[in-house]
Amino acid sequence: MQEIFKRLEFRPYLYEEDAEPVADMHCSAEILEGFWFDKADNCKLHAKLIARCPGSSWVLAYGNVIFAHVDFVKQANGELHAICARIHENYRFPQVMKALLDGIKREALKRNAKAVVFFADNEQIDESMSLIGQKPDRTYRYVNISDVTEGKILRHDRVILHQDDIDESKFTPFIGIPYPPSYFLNRAYAAADYALFSHEKPLTFDVYYKGNTFFACYDGREWCVLKRGDFKAEKEAVASVLRTIAEERIGQILLSEKAMEAANIEPINDKVYHDYYISL
Repeated sequence: MQEIFKRLEFRPYLYEEDAEPVADMHCSAEILEGFWFDKADNCKLHAKLIARCPGSSWVLAYGNVIFAHVDFVKQANGELHAICARIHENYRFPQVMKALLDGIKREALKRNAKAVVFFADNEQIDESMSLIGQKPDRTYRYVNISDVTEGKILRHDRVILHQDDIDESKFTPFIGIPYPPSYFLNRAYAAADYALFSHEKPLTFDVYYKGNTFFACYDGREWCVLKRGDFKAEKEAVASVLRTIAEERIGQILLSEKAMEAANIEPINDKVYHDYYISL
């Protein structure tokens, strides 16, 4: 295996390629999750979605055998966000995780990124990161927004966002799953168009707080709240924004530990997610 590890190639994956190897690699996790990598057609759709963000899909491969997969999208603040990473269940060795991370960092440097933000949305990636000595920076857990009792109902408006206008809207993250805003929103529209995975046509609102505007989107599965612009948001805004959107649609949202503390809210279960901030 050591000789194979040395010959692993980190290369782009294009949606025109045969997607069966990617689907096969993901299948052990995705059969249970029923998500984007459970079959070849969905893998191709997801690669197109990533390209639109704009971003790119990459695989760690030995010949035609795919050992790992990751997507990444560079943000305006100079961070490269690595998402949707998976390692083949037969190849969860430290050498594979290190080769994957080294490949991501090389590509990030080529794009003049200042850091890699690696979001691990499954336990296998956390386990693999620990094998190479990487420690998580932030912890996230799902909460029900209807459990928020603090804060107040803010002025808000129902708004319509067309998918073609996402890139021009200059959204930046606030609370919710730590995906790049362009990815979360493009994914919501694509999944709704193809009626995939319980997604619905995005429900979107502008929420106003002390002269700033937050943009809240519910995709049929969860909420995500973004900022219109790159302003510094007060932690006191968290509870009020959550309480406001709960008036429109009850649902869940993934919050960091700091955001849960700010909203004084408990998680719905013990499942945790992590991200890793890697300076370059």
